[in-house]
Amino acid sequence: MIKNTFFSLLLLSSTLFAQDGQWLIGLDVGGTGTNITQNDTSISEDKKALSYGAKVGFQEGSARIFLAYNHADETTATDYTLASDSVYVQLDGFGEDFKVIGNATARFFLGAHVGAYIPDLALTGSENVTSTALMGGAQGGIIFLLPAKLEIELAYRHMWTSLENDITINAGTAYTALNFKF
Repeated sequence: MIKNTFFSLLLLSSTLFAQDGQWLIGLDVGGTGTNITQNDTSISEDKKALSYGAKVGFQEGSARIFLAYNHADETTATDYTLASDSVYVQLDGFGEDFKVIGNATARFFLGAHVGAYIPDLALTGSENVTSTALMGGAQGGIIFLLPAKLEIELAYRHMWTSLENDITINAGTAYTALNFKF
């Protein structure tokens, strides 16, 4: 099902863009706060972790779409330890460019993403949860347009998913990205 969802989104999104757009690649790093709740028990925990990721996609006019990968790893010894990987398709829309300082410009963006969440969740006294789950979320932020086709992105991304064993994951990431358009 996840493969079909990715394929459908990529196929549908390819019709949104004209031939005169630009490809983009980017790297991001940020801090992730994750709330893990096991719904059939009273266990609920908040985790903090460093996260990093990469993306490749296409941008044209006031929209962009890309395929992204993110990794977060939190290993404090409590009721849960969590490392996770996410692979997702993200679609963003942009506002109008505006002047920041001198000739420097910026733009706001808002979007949504859907994809696969791959946890390595260790529960105290239980087997690890490692099955892939469908995840979705939203993001928004500001992009500073720099010379030489570079961009600096300051943003917040939020994601939700539900795993086996009646576990829900609710995670937010504040991140900085460096993107290159070509």
